[in-house]
Amino acid sequence: MKKGIYLFLLAALLLTGCTATRPPTSTSETIPDVFQEATKASEETQVSTSVEANNTDDLGSLSIGPADEPLKDEYGTYRIYNGGEMCTPIEIESTGALRKAGTGILLFIDGQPQPYRLEGESTYAYYHCFYPESEDEVYNLFFTPITGQSGDTLEVYILSLQKPDYLPSDGVPGMMIFTKGSIGSGWRLKFEATPPEAVFPEKQIRLFDAEITTMDASYGDTAGWSEEDIRELLGSRSYVNGIPHNRESRVYNITAETPVDLRYELWGTPYIKSSVIFYVDNVPVFTSDGLPFDMTVASGEKRILTAKLDMTGFTGESVLYIVRVPRNYRTSEILTRAFVKGEGTWFLLAGEEPAG
Repeated sequence: MKKGIYLFLLAALLLTGCTATRPPTSTSETIPDVFQEATKASEETQVSTSVEANNTDDLGSLSIGPADEPLKDEYGTYRIYNGGEMCTPIEIESTGALRKAGTGILLFIDGQPQPYRLEGESTYAYYHCFYPESEDEVYNLFFTPITGQSGDTLEVYILSLQKPDYLPSDGVPGMMIFTKGSIGSGWRLKFEATPPEAVFPEKQIRLFDAEITTMDASYGDTAGWSEEDIRELLGSRSYVNGIPHNRESRVYNITAETPVDLRYELWGTPYIKSSVIFYVDNVPVFTSDGLPFDMTVASGEKRILTAKLDMTGFTGESVLYIVRVPRNYRTSEILTRAFVKGEGTWFLLAGEEPAG
């Protein structure tokens, strides 16, 4: 794999700071955390994560990224879409418990969830979970772009999910799960043809009463931020039924008859166009327009998204998470640290919260 950037963590399932190292032709920079890692100078943005749960359980390491040789221009790496169905080989390097637990992969084009299939499959899906048999495996992802036309150059991202089949009824996870520790990779796709019609999964229309409002970002939103941070970073908060995201968040008393309240807040750099997508049980959910939310912020502004989630069909246990995807990270006016990010994970559970 062409390693553009590596990041290593050592913690008891906590992020404690990290350093990103570019290839020898570039300089190094220190970055705040794994979710805000970013450098437009890197060939591909691929991240390797190494975590120890305690003194005896080594969770291993994980890195993901394209396995083929990219083309390059003044904005960095890109690939060409020539029409029809495209194949992108993805390399997963993993060891230890991270490999055994499986790695989920989400794909995005221009901020939209992109369905794809694997070899031997005939239909597209938004998500696949990979269980590599060796420490270094390559998988071919086949897809017809869900958006774009001849002459466009759009950004493509993949994002990992850790142990993405986990539910609380399985017991203690013993490691990072879903968006906790997610890592990503991105590049640009130049369209030399317009994609043909294709059969994609039916979109789940489960969000309603959605509203995006704006207000000035407060002092508390950017407390401790430098002027550079305000230009380059994005900050966020998210809530489900009023419960904030805090590591592994659980929301009880969920029923199929009562919608769930969602709230997402975003502020920071005005130079990045941002799409926000909600996922339930590893499938994106939408309003009636079937599109992600545009949460691009202006300077000094905070955008607040509220919506209700239809829980029809709920069987007692579901997982919900949020993904923020940049649309112009490679071509933004200034270098930012607003890379693709898994924003938070909640478990929606029937019944009352256990005592104690």
